[in-house]
This record gives sequence, structure tokens and C-alpha cells, in this order.
Amino acid sequence: MPAGRPTLYTKKLVDAAWKYANGGWQEAGDPVPSVAGLACEIGVRRETCHAWAKDEDKEFSNILGEIAAIQERYLVKGGLGGDFNPSITKMMMTKHGYS
Repeated sequence: MPAGRPTLYTKKLVDAAWKYANGGWQEAGDPVPSVAGLACEIGVRRETCHAWAKDEDKEFSNILGEIAAIQERYLVKGGLGGDFNPSITKMMMTKHGYS
């Protein structure tokens, strides 16, 4: 057994993360889903979410991928529809490969 603090990674936490990715971000009042929003909702640091996403045995990579895809979609819709601040939308879209 590895030394150190016990992991917070549980099925309950993964279920809460999927809930956030599948619409819970709207219930939380986030304009778009984000890793920061996910981290706040499940009570861990953003860095922890990214570390879990790198672990092949954990499904966090799929969760973060889902969040990124939904975020991109909402940024495109909100940006083109004039619902989001253009400067902020443009900056956030660079994270999705837009320039």
C-alpha cells in the first residue's frame, strides 16, 4: 500500500463529476462547464482533476473531454449569438484550437 494521504477518488466522486459534466454545470450557475467548476463542485483542486485524467485506470479523461466538448459548443453558440463577451470568448476559444 502506497504511503500518503488516502485518495478522494471514489465511485461517488466520479458519479458527481459525471453529473456536473451532464448538465450539473448549469444547475451550479456556470455559463459554460469548466475544470474549475468541476473541481469546486466535487471538492478537489483543478490539478487533481488533471492528474486523475492522466491515469489510465480512471475515467476522468473522458469526463474532462466531455467538459471540453460542451464548453467549446457553448462558446461557439454564445459567441456567435452575442450572448458572451467577445473578448473573453475569443480568449477561451484559443484553448480549443481556434485562432
